[in-house]
Amino acid sequence: MSVPLRAPVFLAVSALAGVPVTVSAQITAIFSNIPGGNNVSPVAGRVFNPGTAGDSAFDRPFLSPDGNRWIIVAVADDATDDKDFVLIGSGPTGVGAFAGYVEDDPFSFDPTLNMPGVLRQGVGINNAGQYVFAGDTNFADTTRDDMILRGSGTT
Repeated sequence: MSVPLRAPVFLAVSALAGVPVTVSAQITAIFSNIPGGNNVSPVAGRVFNPGTAGDSAFDRPFLSPDGNRWIIVAVADDATDDKDFVLIGSGPTGVGAFAGYVEDDPFSFDPTLNMPGVLRQGVGINNAGQYVFAGDTNFADTTRDDMILRGSGTT
């Protein structure tokens, strides 16, 4: 759901002026961790983690400045090893969404390097689809322990 920033101002001014205003917004689920409800993640056909005891398959979503693109850290379910991943998409559906990075996958710039742990919740995306995320790497030394990484939106 995307509501222009000017909408709250319009509503407040209209209310003060005594003008009746009707606002309706349709909420649409892009993805869900409910079986049968858009719950297949783009990670090798795995479903989103069902979540128990208050856990969620999804962290806080972030939007591009123009509101057309979004990015979120999610969890794909697996019987032995759930996978955190960076989920990137645009618009009000999951069509075309992709995993920008999947936990434990090697990086193209250094195949000995990956992020085995929980990805940081702070992610970002711009209007061109370029995205950033951060996480802890599999290296224990201080020179490559944590990284901030950028993706082009296509590679």
